[in-house]
Amino acid sequence: MTTTQQPQASRSRWLLWFGLFGGHLAWTSQLVVNYYLASLVCLPQAPDFSVLGMNGYVLLMTLVSMTTGGIALAATVVAFRRWRRNGDAPRWEAEPARWPGFVALAGFLLSGLFFIVIVAGGIVNLFLPPCIAVQ
Repeated sequence: MTTTQQPQASRSRWLLWFGLFGGHLAWTSQLVVNYYLASLVCLPQAPDFSVLGMNGYVLLMTLVSMTTGGIALAATVVAFRRWRRNGDAPRWEAEPARWPGFVALAGFLLSGLFFIVIVAGGIVNLFLPPCIAVQ
């Protein structure tokens, strides 16, 4: 293997794993950060701020959802492209050479699912208050 092929193989493998785990990591990040921000809103001593007439915490949670949704969408697209590229391989190849196609397909399905979950969670932020006071 020449030195010019080594970085390409390393980059290809990195993109493959990003396609598989990128959506899950983005969703986990959205969940943790938004739960933290929602817990801040529920504190009695939490500062109340607004930006352009919108609650600042809701705006932050929406921005987190948009950012993590973008990451999950990028992982979905990368996995889809890797899967399509691997579909050109001959069917008579040895089984170990075909595992990247399976990983890419699994990444496409999983990252796509996590993208949908992130979008659904982000839309909820716009319609429901982050903290409902018990009276």
